[in-house]
Amino acid sequence: MDAVRLLPFAGIAFFAVPILWPVQGGPSLAGRTAALFGGWIILILGAAMLARALGRPPPAGED
Repeated sequence: MDAVRLLPFAGIAFFAVPILWPVQGGPSLAGRTAALFGGWIILILGAAMLARALGRPPPAGED
């Protein structure tokens, strides 16, 4: 459950880093765009994995 609460902060980090790169001497626009979409895909996959894990019933014998 704690990982679900941290996912938005991970998203902020994934999106802030490419935006804060310097214009001169930093990655090209294509590199920045790839980093943004890469972070977006990582967030989607992470949310899907967490949703799937939270949807499972707990193992027998655990409360």
